[in-house]
Amino acid sequence: MKKKITALLSAGMMLLQSAPFTALAGLIEVAPGNMVFLDVQYPDGSSADGVKVTLHNAAGTEIGGIINDESFFERNDSGIDGTELGDDRYCYFVPWSTFTPYVAPQTLHSVRTCRTDWEVEAYAIYENEPVHINGGLPYKVQLYSYDASQATALTVPANQFGVYVDPKWANRTAVGFVSTPMLTYYFNKKGATGVLDAMTTIPVGETRLYDAFNSAYEAKIGLELDGGSSGVSAHSVTISSTAAQYVFCRMPLYKLCPYFREDGNFEKDNLLYDLRQDTQYTSAMLTIQSGSIINAVIPDSSGYVEFYLDKASREYTLDFCYYFSNVPSDHGTHISGGSGFGYSGVAANITEHFLEALQPPTDEIVLTQVPAGTYTLTYEEVPEGFAAPKTTAITVANSKEIQYVRLALETAPLPGDVNFDRLINAADAAILLSAAAAAGAGGDSDLHEEQLKVADLNADSSVNALDAAIILQYAGAGGENSIEDFIKSL
Repeated sequence: MKKKITALLSAGMMLLQSAPFTALAGLIEVAPGNMVFLDVQYPDGSSADGVKVTLHNAAGTEIGGIINDESFFERNDSGIDGTELGDDRYCYFVPWSTFTPYVAPQTLHSVRTCRTDWEVEAYAIYENEPVHINGGLPYKVQLYSYDASQATALTVPANQFGVYVDPKWANRTAVGFVSTPMLTYYFNKKGATGVLDAMTTIPVGETRLYDAFNSAYEAKIGLELDGGSSGVSAHSVTISSTAAQYVFCRMPLYKLCPYFREDGNFEKDNLLYDLRQDTQYTSAMLTIQSGSIINAVIPDSSGYVEFYLDKASREYTLDFCYYFSNVPSDHGTHISGGSGFGYSGVAANITEHFLEALQPPTDEIVLTQVPAGTYTLTYEEVPEGFAAPKTTAITVANSKEIQYVRLALETAPLPGDVNFDRLINAADAAILLSAAAAAGAGGDSDLHEEQLKVADLNADSSVNALDAAIILQYAGAGGENSIEDFIKSL
């Protein structure tokens, strides 16, 4: 099923035959702007979990943060795109304008991206909106464009629709099937149907315009057989409330729809359906709808068709109907029947490039599209046994330069661990006794600020022999409980 869907998607956008143009080839390097890579680390450099860091703007408003060093949460519609890394990749959006230079001087219509490491290609279509990229993965990009300066061949006034009959209908041979396309048109509004005209013969080689009630109505147009069979080929066209412009195109039928052969014929069950003529057993009809115009077309001898195409959208819907009658079967009987299919796409030029996305380091939170300004990162939660460093300030400028912000946790100091060796013993008590003696003699204790914070065990705002005695008692008790619990038990 996946391969079938892929075939329809990849064939849906076809090459419009127009003036040749040149495009830049090769790699398209893409990287989002204003990027910040954030990584919260343990003292040994590994990524930390169980941490929450909030991000505030210059006004002090919280606009997001990191949870567990795995995800980024957003606040106040900051516009920041935050994502975690998975399989060494990250997600971001590339502005539409990034691809415009690669199709100049033509007009970029849409972009498709494809993983080049997939066995089956799957495309995503974007029109005039940022293109989503998974960074760190191999991608190719297909750009679809058209010549915006192509001359307008027909303008359909507001609240009208048109039907064009290819002049080659005059050369078509008929053997009891279709000779001249005839029109039946209806106006539908939310399921209600009113028949305004029955069967109308459309002159070969002409384009006829018909009035609609207004743009709220939809015209459903059916081309009929001479015998009066209805609904042979039917399309719905949306009536525009403003005038619409159309270009006149000539392109191979098989590029509009891959079900046709390069000569413009269709083959099924060993029967050949030639749109140029009816045969003893077969007949066929082809219409192409674009905007509010239905084109009844016939390929030329080279397999090309000519039709009116909406200048703005370049979209089309193809409807093919085929019939067979009195075909001898293997059982000596004669069989008859018919079928058909529809196909839709966009007629445009296509150029193919490869994307080179930024390769980020692993185990980081990636913030893209961060509005320029000064921000503050504040720790709100840290894992047990660790302490947060001081608040970190970062400045983001409007550029594609990347900031790497590594937020290193510190080991939380233990009460009584005056020499910071993660042990609480006589060595710490000796330091305190020495400091107390120096202070008692009127000298300086030589204890720095961090040592003073862990040395006042009895919380009397003084570091002295009493604190050293608690350390010796704790060490003498074997240090089985935490120092905090031991102090509470005193």
